[in-house]
Amino acid sequence: DVVQDDNHLYITTASQEKYVCVLPQIDSVTSLDSLEKRTDSELSAYQLLKPLFAREVCSYRLEQYWTYEICHGRYIRQFHEDSGQQKTKPDVVQDDNHLYITTASQEKYVCVLPQIDSVTSLDSLEKRTDSELSAYQLLKPLFAREVCSYRLEQYWTYEICHGRYIRQFHEDSGQQKTKPGATQEYYLGKYELSRLPSSEQQFGAYLQHLVKKGKKRPTITVDETQLPYIEINMTDGTLCDLSNTKRFTRVLYVCNEDAKHELYSIKETSTCEYEAIVLSPLLCLSPEFQVKNAPENQISCYSVDKSPAKPKGLKALEDEAKKQQLEVLKNKDKASPFAGGIFDGKTIIIGATDFGKELRINIISDDSTEEPASSGQDLASRFDSKILQNFLSGDLCLHGGTGWWRYEFCYGNKVEQYHEEKGVKKTVITLGKWDKREHMKWINSNPNKKPKNNKTPKQVSHYYSGGDSCDMTGKSRSVEVKMKCRNISGHPDSVALYLLEPKTCEYILGIESPIICQLLSSADENGLLYNPSIKLTEDTAPSDEEAIDETLH
Repeated sequence: DVVQDDNHLYITTASQEKYVCVLPQIDSVTSLDSLEKRTDSELSAYQLLKPLFAREVCSYRLEQYWTYEICHGRYIRQFHEDSGQQKTKPDVVQDDNHLYITTASQEKYVCVLPQIDSVTSLDSLEKRTDSELSAYQLLKPLFAREVCSYRLEQYWTYEICHGRYIRQFHEDSGQQKTKPGATQEYYLGKYELSRLPSSEQQFGAYLQHLVKKGKKRPTITVDETQLPYIEINMTDGTLCDLSNTKRFTRVLYVCNEDAKHELYSIKETSTCEYEAIVLSPLLCLSPEFQVKNAPENQISCYSVDKSPAKPKGLKALEDEAKKQQLEVLKNKDKASPFAGGIFDGKTIIIGATDFGKELRINIISDDSTEEPASSGQDLASRFDSKILQNFLSGDLCLHGGTGWWRYEFCYGNKVEQYHEEKGVKKTVITLGKWDKREHMKWINSNPNKKPKNNKTPKQVSHYYSGGDSCDMTGKSRSVEVKMKCRNISGHPDSVALYLLEPKTCEYILGIESPIICQLLSSADENGLLYNPSIKLTEDTAPSDEEAIDETLH
């Protein structure tokens, strides 16, 4: 079953698996002619080649007799080296442009060396770059063509149409056939191409200010590498109900020669203010933005005087290496791949949460006398009863989340989302509070959330309501807390948390831990928990009649 609208493709397979495909917005660009018309006329093809000419790059082509050399923007020449003169030279001879090699078997080769003597440092490269080609001008073709890039995360999809806008949205798969389109959508910022000159001027003034202060140009970390960037500020996004201001995004463009203008990352740096990183090959045309690594130059070697393409000694070395690889493959099934290594005699267990937020690698000696927990209940029984009592009473709260927002769950009490600075909570939003009566109303209206009769559930859901008011809906926030047994051998203290927002201001908090395993066996028909193994004080201990369905708050 395939349904399509202007921007999406909804697919349901024969097995009732559902998918949504985001189609690129190309309706505004109908042909290559229209693309050319939209390209800024100031950026001609000759201007784009200026950085190549400034860097004095040379290329070579070797034919049967002649060798051709073109140093772009400087000269082109053809030349021939007389191989007959090499016999009078030692085994290895070098001039400015070539390396002549004669092996012990009298095989002869000539290697063409790259000309790098005219460029002594990366600083000199930058000085030779034409000042007319600024980084902002290099990005003009990208902005004029209205190219869009996407980043799909666990719940949200992010779309950046370069030079136009950035937004986040979520497609509700349950409404794909009857109501196509985003069920949740927030514009994180907008931009107009006419603002580009002022953006360049403002960022240039900022860099000059840093120079006057004796500071270096700012960089951003991408894959453990510090890269310089230019900044495009997208403003006037969707109104933020927390700060009562429009959403705002700083888009940082960095050089990546292999990229296609990807949205590398996006994060919320403060309430409704974001930072996005885009990888673009266009900035790499300016040496100012290239990664300042030691240059790598290719040296090409060619045989002369009917010598073999590869020296006999090199070929013998390669054949020996292949032979050793074949021996390893033949013995692969005969012995452990870890034999003799640090993992020899050990079992390796790799586990991850369903949402990929946590990865744990556990190495256990095979000859260990310690018996692993055989079930969730056995594992959880290793907890001190005081810890379980503190959890069920709400005194032991669980924390999770990374980035700007974090969240706190206190069982039988509340669920909060908060931002912390220097260990102090600055902004706190209550997502929901525990009310048994509200939970009963919710569980009865959602019977599919109830545990199945006569069977210990793998997870239970509790409903926390009455949170802080949501300006978008005019209602109080609420959250469904899903508590799931997760048995990790050897790690009874492991807790994994995740937070989703499937509908505006309606949340799902997932908790997976061995702590839950022992409690699930006591779940009643409404998912309420009671753990009779915990010794309660006289004031808190329920009567025999109350213990049937009593919940510790």
